[in-house]
Amino acid sequence: MSALNLTPDEEALVLDALRTKANHYNAMFSSTDMALEALIAKVVSQLPQPEPVVVVEPEPVAMEVVEPEAAVEATEEAPTEE
Repeated sequence: MSALNLTPDEEALVLDALRTKANHYNAMFSSTDMALEALIAKVVSQLPQPEPVVVVEPEPVAMEVVEPEAAVEATEEAPTEE
């Protein structure tokens, strides 16, 4: 058995070609070519599986709640430049 050393782009191209051929066969004969489907499954099973992405949730940020009356008082107390 031969082993091909393909780049990820080449692997995607080969898999796309196989799937296109299977779709074409299905459209022409209204049935599935089982040998072609088995080959697609074999190729997919031999492809490296991507690593799962770990999402880290940020820590919640405590927000200061300002009461409306306190905000008005703070505005009134602030010195104004004249």
